[in-house]
Amino acid sequence: MGSCLSAVIGFWRVGFRCRWFWLAGLLWIWGVPRGMASYIVDFEGYKETKTGYAAAEVTLSGLGWRLTQALIGTRDEDKKNDQRALRMRRDGETLGVAEMLEDKAGGIGEISFWYARYGEETGQPNLAVDYSTDRGVSWRQAGSSISNFPASLTEWTAEINVAGNVRIRLRTDGAGVNQRRMNIDDIVLTHLDDGTPLVTTAVITEIRPTAAWGGGEVTDDRGSAVTNRGITWGIAPDPATHANLLKSESGAGVFTAELTGLTPGQTYYVQAFAENQHGTGIGRVKEFRAACFTNAPFLYAVTNRHCGGFTATWQPVAGALGYRLEVASDARFHPGGTGTLFRESIGTTAYHRAIAVHDADDGFDYSGVYCYGDGGAAAAAEVRQTDISEDYTDAAGYPASGGANIWFTGTEGERGFCIGDIEVRPFTDLRLSFGYRKQAAARNADFTVAWSDDQGETWYPLTVSGLPAADATAGWYLIEDIALPAAAATADNLRLGWVKSGDIAMRIDDIFLQGDGEQTLHPRFSDITVEDTSFRVNRLSSRLWWIRVRAIGAGDCVSPPSDPRTVETTIGGSVVIFK
Repeated sequence: MGSCLSAVIGFWRVGFRCRWFWLAGLLWIWGVPRGMASYIVDFEGYKETKTGYAAAEVTLSGLGWRLTQALIGTRDEDKKNDQRALRMRRDGETLGVAEMLEDKAGGIGEISFWYARYGEETGQPNLAVDYSTDRGVSWRQAGSSISNFPASLTEWTAEINVAGNVRIRLRTDGAGVNQRRMNIDDIVLTHLDDGTPLVTTAVITEIRPTAAWGGGEVTDDRGSAVTNRGITWGIAPDPATHANLLKSESGAGVFTAELTGLTPGQTYYVQAFAENQHGTGIGRVKEFRAACFTNAPFLYAVTNRHCGGFTATWQPVAGALGYRLEVASDARFHPGGTGTLFRESIGTTAYHRAIAVHDADDGFDYSGVYCYGDGGAAAAAEVRQTDISEDYTDAAGYPASGGANIWFTGTEGERGFCIGDIEVRPFTDLRLSFGYRKQAAARNADFTVAWSDDQGETWYPLTVSGLPAADATAGWYLIEDIALPAAAATADNLRLGWVKSGDIAMRIDDIFLQGDGEQTLHPRFSDITVEDTSFRVNRLSSRLWWIRVRAIGAGDCVSPPSDPRTVETTIGGSVVIFK
């Protein structure tokens, strides 16, 4: 197998660059089994670019990688088989690392790549290759370290022969000369030919608060009939601990299964499997978060009325871990002081996607309106999982969320993004902050931030201050304390929008809106959490009170509030229920 791949790559090097379908055709012609197909990174794919050494995530041949002190080089000095190659270095104590963030299913039989020194530099740090079978928790070195880097590309190979889900990393060490650079190209990871089926785990779809659809595909039975297939799933990243097992029909091809009994807001991990006489083949682990509640509880009764109190009863909500009861002196239910009105961390994604698709898959944190093309923007921004947010903490103490962000391309023209249906009443003194990634070291992106109180028909620009200096290092910065005018606090449904113009790209994340207000929540009944669907409230003063309830899921998942009911309590005499 190694000689076949070497021959193909050698053929590429004389000028006939072959794409995946051509490689697959040659392997078939040469009689290599389909199960021996490889995961190949040649750095030539669409959007496979990284121009700086700062740590960042990129997608290479469909899998996520994190490159530290490494970029994808295109200079004449870069030794490469086509237009691009990985360029890596050591920067003082910071070592160069190219690490897969996702597993390759089907095991690894052999790893190979081509390496050389960058330009005419000599004295590069040693380069080692490691592999991990536990999602990057622990690593083992494959083969011997490379200490001598030739002037032209040379092939390096090592046998790994590990089954299951595997990932690799390439890393420099502290030896050699600081800042010396090296090139790596055409990384090939062959499947382990152990006879077990090749299976992929499907992307989770139709994600709801308590159910979702998963599945997989048996892409190759390795010449032995698949007798059992399905998915395992649970709340732990390690599939070996999963207690849930869903089986499908036998045989090759696509299969689906419904995951039920989910807890709203809980993160789950799913893995497809298939069995034949040689053993069990497994797919990569897919991660998803069950949707938060889409419906509020129904507060349908206020009973057992007595002096200074009552009993509130509501209908159960599927998947709820508990309920939160609130009692307030008016319909605002405000805890007083500075409060968080809205925080959007953009969620997570495994790939680039349109805002509308991310919204349809409940990828955002809240159930408001997520839009684009407003404020004069001719086209939409998009959701990205690369260059994740880092190195800032907002006014409420939330760290940068990482995960996904909103990407505004550097292509000339306007790109827009907006969020609507933000409830701001009765808050005043509204203040906006967000994470901003300066993509270019030369200058900031040209963009505006605006608000609307008429569903985006009219936009009012905001004054944005605190941007990094024009020549500041590319990276993430917190833009905070953008003051909204008093008129914005009276909006029935506030909408916030960002529009980038010009030819400098940018990203935003962790949109955070705060405001001030007087306390109307009762201090003893502002955050009562109960497991049952009823609660007895006592020792209230004589007056009119508002009551509402929310369902609680996992993490920060809380349902919208129920429609409030009002009740008038007295110290003596009768109790009147108004609604």
